[in-house]
Amino acid sequence: MATASLESANSDPWASADQHERGIRSDLANSTRRLATESGDDEMSENPPPPPETSKKKWLKGNLQPTHLGANGIRIPREDTLDADLQAIANYLSEKAREASAWYQRAKARKKSISLPIRWGAVGLFAASGFVPIVDSAFPGGIELGKLGYVTAALAASLLGLDRYSGLTSGWVRYVTTDLRIQRALADFQMDWVIANSCLHDDPEEVRCGQKRLVLLKQFNQKIADLVATETLEWATEFQNALSALERATGERRDAEQPGLIHVKVERGASVVGDVEITLDGHPRERIQRGSVLLRSVPPGTHEIAAVAVDQNGDPCSAVETVNLAAGATVKVTLQLE
Repeated sequence: MATASLESANSDPWASADQHERGIRSDLANSTRRLATESGDDEMSENPPPPPETSKKKWLKGNLQPTHLGANGIRIPREDTLDADLQAIANYLSEKAREASAWYQRAKARKKSISLPIRWGAVGLFAASGFVPIVDSAFPGGIELGKLGYVTAALAASLLGLDRYSGLTSGWVRYVTTDLRIQRALADFQMDWVIANSCLHDDPEEVRCGQKRLVLLKQFNQKIADLVATETLEWATEFQNALSALERATGERRDAEQPGLIHVKVERGASVVGDVEITLDGHPRERIQRGSVLLRSVPPGTHEIAAVAVDQNGDPCSAVETVNLAAGATVKVTLQLE
């Protein structure tokens, strides 16, 4: 009997560990009942204490059965149930691939439902901006529509900018291609799996350990993970590039609109009396007696600088100069009043 038990333990170490644990629990329970009976403690006899908690090491060695799942829900292969366990892993990985494909299908549908109206709206507004001047010229004397073309063109450009910086169309295309790659990888794996299982009678070593099929499962799992990781990296790169482009465009516009300075020097003749008024594009800016003045916060562009005063006879006199001010620059102007 001892020999038979030893052979049974050697043939199945998992069963041996279970039998050993059950023996310990049984001995502990019998000892507890015997002590309770000898001391007359009926309550303890009826309610024996719980067995000691199984340690993590014993749980790993003694309680893990072929039907349990390991990390990420993947079945741990056993030699006596190798084919079933490998098939369970294949089914699990296939289901995970289908879930990834389904996610991309839902995501691309959402992107498409927003991207297409924006794209078609931009096309329609651009077309309208081209027809507005034609309609305006065809009906002279009617409603002035010339400026409406600029408005529609600006709206179209805004829609395209929204689509670009939010990644709607590019995300839709990226989701479509990734979904197709996942479906292709799944179809290839299913065919390779059928081939690998149909040739087992020619490979006894594979029947025993399943190494080739395990490598095939690993490669398929890595393929799906790489596809998802590549798509995520593309999204991150596109997002960063969009932010960089937006920052550059904002910076360029800010630099282009940076105001400048105009240094105005007034030289007045003996006949000029009173204060001299300095105007910018017809709007009064400063009033001085003599010398120079600095006009601040002047937007870039072409401006008309004038100095206006009166002479001894009360007649107005003025001097005008046109300047071209670049963004953030300083221009010096000398006005001569006689």
